[in-house]
Amino acid sequence: MKKYVLYLIIGIPAVSCGKLDYEGKEFWKQEVYIINSESTAATERLVSGMLAYTFSDTLRVLNDSYETETIIDTNPGVAYVKYKVGIGGSLAAKEDIVVQIGFDREAVDDYNIDRNTELVIPDATLYTANVPWDAATQSFTVVIPKGSSSAALIFTIPILRDQMAEYEKFAFPVKILSCEQAPPSRQYTDFMVANLVINIVQITDWSGFPIPRLPEG
Repeated sequence: MKKYVLYLIIGIPAVSCGKLDYEGKEFWKQEVYIINSESTAATERLVSGMLAYTFSDTLRVLNDSYETETIIDTNPGVAYVKYKVGIGGSLAAKEDIVVQIGFDREAVDDYNIDRNTELVIPDATLYTANVPWDAATQSFTVVIPKGSSSAALIFTIPILRDQMAEYEKFAFPVKILSCEQAPPSRQYTDFMVANLVINIVQITDWSGFPIPRLPEG
């Protein structure tokens, strides 16, 4: 009996020490990557024809004779193109990680040649970003905070109904330019959202009048 008790006492600290060896260790290579929030696959590098905003017109019933008027939705809207800039690995960032993100103009040129389109990176007056633009380095500065594993780069685009066709030409191609604290991913350093789609739907306001029944058959 004493032999078994001795083995048990010796074994407990050995197991405990083994568990501590795994704490606070990185088991994967920490690399910086970028991906779009609308992406459905890690390997996807392009989202084209993204539904960005919907205008809602109203067909309003005026009387019991079912005369109607159409109210056109001309209220300005807002569309968002959202990117996630993250760091891979099993641990969060040990310090603030500064990532420089720039526009990939070659990606737009290649896209236009391959698909016979005329996409453009919109002028800076047509959108805002949640992080500052550095004119000297031609980049956005995205900071992954210490203790976190990602940060966002968000483009906000005001939408005007009379300019709907213009948004179809918009492209937001981005790529990682540099990061001093961690190497860029070998595969996931660029992404492009292109061809913003603006939709129009029509809803019916019956104004309290009964909805007519469709004839049977």
